[in-house]
Amino acid sequence: MKKLMRYCGLGALLAGVAFCLPNCDDNGTGPNPYDGPWKIVACPEGPSYLNGVFFLNPNLGYAVGCEYILKYDGGAWEIDYEYPVQEGKISAGFYDIWFNAPDDGWVIGSWYDDGNKVRKGLIMRYDGVKWQEMENIPSSIDWRCVFFLDKNNGWVGGYGIARWYGDEWHYETNVGFITDMYFNSPTDGWAVAMHGERIYHYDGSSWTRVHDDAWGIELYSIFFTSPDHGWAAGSDCISGTQSNLMKYGNGKWDYYREPPWDEGIRRGINAVNFSSGNNGWAVGQTTFRWDGERWWYVDSPRPEIGTFTDVFTISDGEAWAVTEGAEILHYEP
Repeated sequence: MKKLMRYCGLGALLAGVAFCLPNCDDNGTGPNPYDGPWKIVACPEGPSYLNGVFFLNPNLGYAVGCEYILKYDGGAWEIDYEYPVQEGKISAGFYDIWFNAPDDGWVIGSWYDDGNKVRKGLIMRYDGVKWQEMENIPSSIDWRCVFFLDKNNGWVGGYGIARWYGDEWHYETNVGFITDMYFNSPTDGWAVAMHGERIYHYDGSSWTRVHDDAWGIELYSIFFTSPDHGWAAGSDCISGTQSNLMKYGNGKWDYYREPPWDEGIRRGINAVNFSSGNNGWAVGQTTFRWDGERWWYVDSPRPEIGTFTDVFTISDGEAWAVTEGAEILHYEP
């Protein structure tokens, strides 16, 4: 989402260059061994970067990036699907993933046709047996985020917004380059955009822009712990009057400037995710944990592993994250 570094490899994708090369080794120890709470977990060779991670339960999770879908079965990560490279279709990029049930999964992204110099959004579906690319999906050059309320009510965002009605996808509206979405209910949805710090709200019938700042940050991720409390995050702030983290409360969005952000730690945040109102993560160039009252810096094995691109919080004591360096990390202190 979900995210600045989710676009790793996009330049190569647009240029029609095969960019998915094996680069998934345990290099987090580096010259200065790291002994912190984030543990690097072995993953199969294949993807050169990872963009998204999703868990149905502590023993069943998935990660996506490049043209690969990885699966965790409680013991190890394995390649679950690799997008077939076709003549003239150099590569695909998977950016986000969602599961309603073990036999109902979705992955979104885009592929690049090198012969015709065309990029087009793609949507993959899992039926419990196999992954299959869907046909007759709404036209878009890119899909970047996916969110489902239930198996018959889902949304994707990218260059526009489309909705799943249980049998097919319908293009809903073009409100900009959507990077992440979150729904509290069918009549209370939110979306953030990459350009102009835009935040949109869905009331059950239409999308309305409720916040924007032409000189603001680029927003990559949004998450609500309740209908009245939400967070949005993005790129490095442009001016000292802003923060790369925003908080929703009392019906409005405000910049979050409390520690550690007001201490000068202004780093890009690619993803926010919570297990409850008292526990959550914000990850990007660094990692921060929310305890219900404030954010705390948590040491991670950067820069050896690259920037964190996504995080999934399973419980108050467990989380998974992925990085631009195709690393998978597990937090379980």
